[in-house]
Amino acid sequence: TGQPVDIGKAAFTTSLNLLSKLFFSVELAHHTSSKSQEFKDLIWEIMEDIGKPNYSDYFPVLKYVDPSGIRRRLAANFERLIAVFQRMIKQRLADGPSKPDSTDVLDVLLDLYKQKE
Repeated sequence: TGQPVDIGKAAFTTSLNLLSKLFFSVELAHHTSSKSQEFKDLIWEIMEDIGKPNYSDYFPVLKYVDPSGIRRRLAANFERLIAVFQRMIKQRLADGPSKPDSTDVLDVLLDLYKQKE
């Protein structure tokens, strides 16, 4: 349609969907959905913060100060990510396993957990 395509974003969305289908049998990143845009933004923020240089890596005395706030932002973003995963796990426990002819990683982990009990 003559529209420019951001190859980086398209590759990121495709990779995220591939992993989410493998682990949860759900596509977490749609190209147009606002809810999935929040999830993509969260993952992107985590990736950016992990890639930023942290002063405490070069000056160990600053380890507890966190001058750039990277650890604080990462902790907050990981809490949000864990909340998303917890909602998905609770939903799966309420709904039961995914399709009977296919299992994902979450199904396998839940089966292992149930066998352990």
